[in-house]
Amino acid sequence: MLPPGDYRVVTDEEVIEGLSFTAYHRISTEIFVPTEAGCAVEMMTIDPMDLQAVHEQDVAMLAVYSVWEGRRSLRPDYCRIAGTSAGPQTHAINN
Repeated sequence: MLPPGDYRVVTDEEVIEGLSFTAYHRISTEIFVPTEAGCAVEMMTIDPMDLQAVHEQDVAMLAVYSVWEGRRSLRPDYCRIAGTSAGPQTHAINN
């Protein structure tokens, strides 16, 4: 299990040829994790479903925190998702 923090996540996709619309097939999803020494990072394969579950958990925790703080709305930029479907994405992982 990773500690809470910001992690770089890269999804490798390829275009599915021969369709009348643009579609992509996911090849792999990797997360960059600091090594124990803390001076380097290791790229590890991660299951996209695990990443989605952590994201949903973060959103739920933010909703509880927002209500507790007296706020009524969720911040849509909470996970700081950046990039395109073909580019890197950054997700805040808070367990």
